[in-house]
This record gives sequence, structure tokens and C-alpha cells, in this order.
Amino acid sequence: MAGYLEVDKLDVSVDTDMLKEKVSLATKISSKLDVGYADNFISSLQAPFLRYRLNAHWTIQSSIDVESGEDLVYKAQR
Repeated sequence: MAGYLEVDKLDVSVDTDMLKEKVSLATKISSKLDVGYADNFISSLQAPFLRYRLNAHWTIQSSIDVESGEDLVYKAQR
């Protein structure tokens, strides 16, 4: 389906405990940079984002949305 939409990544997640549904689309700009869009249907949250991989273990993601403004999130993987 991601190929049909001409995006590199398509994620659909459902958290039945929290009643959250989320869809995100992302396209690789370079080997380390993705640009995308996320939509949460329950709260009508819509947010464009940029994700940058510093290395194999560290990722930084920036997003902007109406509810919380701009967010900067980092993730460390082992």
C-alpha cells in the first residue's frame, strides 16, 4: 500500500486500551532524513514531522501540532 501512495513508510497503529488510532506516512529525503505526516483520528491531531537519524542508535524527531505546538523528541535504541 505504501508503494501505491508513493511513500516509503506507512504505519497504522491502534491502541485499544487508550482508544487511539494513528496513521503516519513518511518519505525518505536522504539516507538519514525522513519527512512525514501523522493523523490521530480520535483527537483530530494532525502533525507534519521531520525525523533525522544521527547514527544507528539515536534518532531526533521534530513535529508541530495545534495542541502542543512544536515537539522535539529523541530516541535511543540499544
